Amino acid sequence: MAYLKPFLNYTALDFDKYHRNAFKNASEKTHTGFLQSLKRIEKIFENKIENLNLTFIKDPKDLFLKLIQSSYAENTNLTTFTHMLKLLKIIDAPLQDYNNFQSVLNINNSFLARVAAVYQNLAVSFLDFPSSNNATVSHSPP
Repeated sequence: MAYLKPFLNYTALDFDKYHRNAFKNASEKTHTGFLQSLKRIEKIFENKIENLNLTFIKDPKDLFLKLIQSSYAENTNLTTFTHMLKLLKIIDAPLQDYNNFQSVLNINNSFLARVAAVYQNLAVSFLDFPSSNNATVSHSPP
């Protein structure tokens, strides 16, 4: 992963500037989201970006697992992961590394979709049970 060498000492703000330069027409909200994802990476790995030697983009499975184990919401985790895909793109990572990240995202999105479908089916099945003692049943999953 020699392509990472020029970026090993970049801070979150350095990557933010790099992102802003690469996506000049993007909204401020887009730029802010990218920076916030980098800040989440720092919190999850308990270290500053510049001290992590970009380990968080060397192993996409490990990153996804750490995101899932974090206290962040599923959508926040997916956003953070996709921002790391964007980071790979702006630092001109080899296509194989980018595709490895994309594969992890695709596999996990497929899994999450199946879990959501099962959960939805369970919620619907629960609603089919007759209610004893006239309790009110919510029509949305908890």
